[in-house]
Amino acid sequence: MEDQQRPTLLKRFMAKRCDLCPPCRHARAHPEGTIGKLFAWHGSWCPFWKAWQEIYGKAKGQGAAGSGAGV
Repeated sequence: MEDQQRPTLLKRFMAKRCDLCPPCRHARAHPEGTIGKLFAWHGSWCPFWKAWQEIYGKAKGQGAAGSGAGV
């Protein structure tokens, strides 16, 4: 069993906001498109995208860039 801490309320809120963001959803659904590539770059500094990766990315089997279908 992994020894992970539960994400904070703020981090869960930020991840949910990213999960509901139409451009972010499109980027995760179409990672090889222009918007997908742009948002993968944007994810290197966006705190909401990083929170999404931490909370949902591994659970949904996403890669390091945060791309993939299933959103």
